[in-house]
Amino acid sequence: MPASRAAALVAGAVMAGSLFAAAPAVAGPVSSAAWNDCPANRFCMWTGVSGTARIIILRVGDPDLGVPGPRPEVRSAYNRTAAPWCLYGRNNYVDLIAVVDPGGRGNLPPGARVASVRPCP
Repeated sequence: MPASRAAALVAGAVMAGSLFAAAPAVAGPVSSAAWNDCPANRFCMWTGVSGTARIIILRVGDPDLGVPGPRPEVRSAYNRTAAPWCLYGRNNYVDLIAVVDPGGRGNLPPGARVASVRPCP
């Protein structure tokens, strides 16, 4: 998918640990086609904004995202599950970065590096 698609911007500041509302506000036109690679009942993250570039598709039970060391920058996420998902900056669910509500999609803060994810406890 072309990286030139308009970027979805989440309105407002991160409040109470939650990054995305179920229907985030956007600035400019954003095609829903940018998010279509995320299958139903999965949690997806991309290295590009607005659901572009490399995709990581997760389901309940998937563990940390890899061995210790540098992580790719995660620029956007889409939660197509019925539960909120927590994103962490370190393995073993340490250092909460964001919470993505069910149906939520949008861009993460610049420089976000996600080491582990799971449905929020």
